[in-house]
Amino acid sequence: LDRAVENCLVSFNWSKRSSKSCNQISNWLAKRPKRVQPLDASMRSKIDNRRVSVMPRLVLTFIGTSCLLWLAYVLYLVILPSFFESSAEPYYNSDVDQHLLKRLEEAIAEVNTLRQQSDSIQQAFDVLQKQCPQLMDNRNFFPRPRVTAPEQNNHGRTQQQRRISPSHELIYQRLHLELTELGFAIRGVFEGLLKEEKQDDAHQAIAKAYQRLKRQHQLKENNIFRIYVLDFYNLNIISRKLITQSLKLGEADDRLQLRSARLRHLGNAVQEQLGRLQNPEKCHVARKLTCTLNKSCGFGCQMHHVTFCLIVSYYTNRTMILRGDRWSYSSRGWTSVFKPLSETCTEAEDVPPSMFTAEDLKKSFLVDAPIVDIIFDKEQYPYLPLSFPKELADELLQVHSYPPVWWIGQFVRYLMRFVDSVKLDLDEKLETYGFRHPIVGIHVRRTDKLLSEASFHSVKEYMEEVENWYDVQMLHNDSFLPADGKRAVYVATDEPTVFDDLKREYPNYLFIGSYEVAKSATAQKRYTDASLHGIIADVHFLSLCDFLVCTFSSQVCRLAYELMQTRGDDMAYAFRSLDDVYYFGGQHPHDVTALMDHKPEGPDEIELKIGDRIGIAGNHWNGYSKGVNRRTQKSGLYPSYKVEEAWNLAETPYDWIYPFKIVRD
Repeated sequence: LDRAVENCLVSFNWSKRSSKSCNQISNWLAKRPKRVQPLDASMRSKIDNRRVSVMPRLVLTFIGTSCLLWLAYVLYLVILPSFFESSAEPYYNSDVDQHLLKRLEEAIAEVNTLRQQSDSIQQAFDVLQKQCPQLMDNRNFFPRPRVTAPEQNNHGRTQQQRRISPSHELIYQRLHLELTELGFAIRGVFEGLLKEEKQDDAHQAIAKAYQRLKRQHQLKENNIFRIYVLDFYNLNIISRKLITQSLKLGEADDRLQLRSARLRHLGNAVQEQLGRLQNPEKCHVARKLTCTLNKSCGFGCQMHHVTFCLIVSYYTNRTMILRGDRWSYSSRGWTSVFKPLSETCTEAEDVPPSMFTAEDLKKSFLVDAPIVDIIFDKEQYPYLPLSFPKELADELLQVHSYPPVWWIGQFVRYLMRFVDSVKLDLDEKLETYGFRHPIVGIHVRRTDKLLSEASFHSVKEYMEEVENWYDVQMLHNDSFLPADGKRAVYVATDEPTVFDDLKREYPNYLFIGSYEVAKSATAQKRYTDASLHGIIADVHFLSLCDFLVCTFSSQVCRLAYELMQTRGDDMAYAFRSLDDVYYFGGQHPHDVTALMDHKPEGPDEIELKIGDRIGIAGNHWNGYSKGVNRRTQKSGLYPSYKVEEAWNLAETPYDWIYPFKIVRD
């Protein structure tokens, strides 16, 4: 009873001053006998010093106590039988026990009263939340459980001491981004120099450039310019070392583990929200959004179409009904490889669906989703990518470097839940391939995709990025590689000859993948069950890699990158795209904000002033990006480090203090 009442008081300590019931219980607890406190070291020392002097007194006390015990025993033998003979009432009806029972009933009544008060306060809180939302801006979402004692790590520091401030996290993320852009800029200079001097070796290219400049400008042999040119080669090594130090900073004080734990917690909450949304208690009264798997495109494109549908369903609080029986990839439909999106609500009512408009999404019972490409009034749908929840913005920006892709990844994660047969097949492939870590994944596009969506990129371009990543990791940890010393690469491609090229030109690497999967990905065999299982395996294993080299013009590459973010770590920088920046088809305009002024240094550059909004068209991965200044309407290049992301935020229907409570319909 004591423990129950104490727990009650702890749970309602915020209302104790205004609650007469809590005061009564608190006073009752205060009158209880205090627990005996353990003796400290100083008190034990004093007792030890006096032990000899008090020994005679202890002997007399022992003799007196023994006499009293014998007297009590005699009285017990004489009086107790007569007591039982004269007593007709059972023991539990004594005055003492009646009093305890009465106190117990009173305590139970008080607890019930407190529960009623709690319900009343919760109702008042809900009203306050709706009427005065500005008062709720400083809430802590997903409050952490109260701990009675601070947890300590191996160095004796508590969890609170190890927690990094939000500003520290944001500064670190900005630092790592700018160091990465610095590396791109230095490598861009080298690549330009190699092309201009028609050399493969950087040392030779620099020496040749120096000799040419020397002849043009009549420089002396000992001119200091020679030292600067030759030492410029070391900048590439320095930039790698700086990125290595940045990685170490990101792992200091268990920050990596803390961020990962938080990301997993948030991700699991989103998965449960989606599970509840897709499995309503009463399917016949749940509002629905139908989504037909009939978009004429490849696997990655179709998956992103279904992802768009699920995002709309989430923000409009609708159960999504997927019509995937006539899937172009499999005559057996969606559920031949993925789990059904719902266990309880798989069919829509036989009523005509409404058109996809912002007004119908608010009012209509059944709405049919179009393909995202034909939605032109996107400002009516603020939740379209690259938006992410306003309620989670502060938290996500602390634990993930690019929240939009993490958010999209959560929907892809829910969609790509494999059936048991596919799980078994992937596990067998894992063993057959000898898949291991560390590993870099590359997605090499060939065949018909080169004609419609992407430019040709040689295997050398992919492998240069692979080599650079491994070099940085080896600076970070010289025991990074396994015992055989080989650098592992997972290869996903639609051209089987790519395997032969890689193994011939890079014999010191371990290449993992399947010729059969590559053959099934050719244009002639693409829409078959074998091809479907092959592309699922490629996306799955690419997402498990530690780093990804691909072209973001590919939907498969972006799908793997999105799924990679759901593994629990911040993998926002774990990629190198050979063409585009990350995007989602049909997204809101991708804008950045100028942090610094920029004066154009050539006709291909644009002016920037602090606060300008720039619509980004692409990153050239050489220190410069291309975009259009919304203020001047001029398009051109600008230094990538002079801007930062302008995030798009959208309110969700959920109360994130109680993650599964709907507050907006």
